[in-house]
Amino acid sequence: MKLALKIVAGALAVAAGLLVITDDTSTATMRATPPAAPDFPALARDAATHLADHLRFETDGRVWVERSEGSDLAASSWGASLAGMAYHRYNQTAPGAPNGLVAPQIAALAGAYWDQDSESQGYAASLGDRDNPASSRYIDDGMWAANLRVQQYASQLAAGEVPDETALTEAQSMLDVARRNYDPATGLVFWKDQRQEAKKDPAARNHSLSTVSAAGAIELALTINRAAPEGGEYRGNLDFAMTAYDGLRRSMRDEDNLYLEGVHADGELNRAKYPYVQGMMLNIGGLLADATGQPLYLDEAARTATSALRFYDAEHLVTSDQMFVAIYFDRLYELQLRPTTSEPLRADIRTAILEHTAYYAALSESPVEVAPYGFRSAQLHMAALASLTPSSKRGSRP
Repeated sequence: MKLALKIVAGALAVAAGLLVITDDTSTATMRATPPAAPDFPALARDAATHLADHLRFETDGRVWVERSEGSDLAASSWGASLAGMAYHRYNQTAPGAPNGLVAPQIAALAGAYWDQDSESQGYAASLGDRDNPASSRYIDDGMWAANLRVQQYASQLAAGEVPDETALTEAQSMLDVARRNYDPATGLVFWKDQRQEAKKDPAARNHSLSTVSAAGAIELALTINRAAPEGGEYRGNLDFAMTAYDGLRRSMRDEDNLYLEGVHADGELNRAKYPYVQGMMLNIGGLLADATGQPLYLDEAARTATSALRFYDAEHLVTSDQMFVAIYFDRLYELQLRPTTSEPLRADIRTAILEHTAYYAALSESPVEVAPYGFRSAQLHMAALASLTPSSKRGSRP
């Protein structure tokens, strides 16, 4: 791990153009130089080319991502879904971006995991779990898949295309699973579907409560609410989102405005603060403000964003799961687009996106242990975000 950190530190410095190694009387010396500006669109195209090598297209229209090139092991549903979100951003960089996927193909990355036969109808964590009715149903994994499906449904609507209506019905079914696993006392959602867990031996059951499951459910409720009229099977999604958000703020928000991860099965508080959880809460703030017209939600999101930018240093970000770190930056990107975001915060967000993406410019593979597709997905996601992000005028963050 120490070696990996040294490699990461070196890659960060070189990628940002901060260090140059020169030969001075047989002694390696380092001097500071102005940061070089990587070609982010070219980096995105390169990442898309490599990630395309991991895609499998089935005759029935399903698409799945293999963990490593040439293997028969598919990515988890959350991994495939996050790769889909990376492609979504990449498509925004230019019409018909090379090696991109159209919206139905992106949605199919999640659709491959849909399990309509089990009692716990929703998205399975893996293709093997999908075909095994006795397997656990991880609610956080299902939330990523369902949110991707609704995102691509909305993309098709915006493009004037006829969307796949099953996306909303499947997503609502997955949200219903989350809602029945909601704990009003904490505002959290169980990590695993408790209906499935009840089928197991008591010693094998898991009763952990998860912030990421809850945040994913709130995001999903709000994205469905935005994409579909509030009524019929979608009635009550906004009320659920508002109630669950208030519960999360009461139970999981720390003094620094960052959110803890949840409650372990033994009742002990899980004090981890994951970047992507903070990003999800930023997105929720924006979606709630849009749905209710209340600017308070965006004020709360801005406070969390300011704290997160201070809390997560470069070493923390590059040694965390890169696909999830990309989600953190994706949600920061959304926040800086809003006209209500202050100029100082907007500049800090843009600087953070560009600095983190520069790290990838010097790497052909990840220096930390991740699946090959995961590194390429994160690289694609960050390069797309950087391609869409104007340069900051405030310079590097302290």
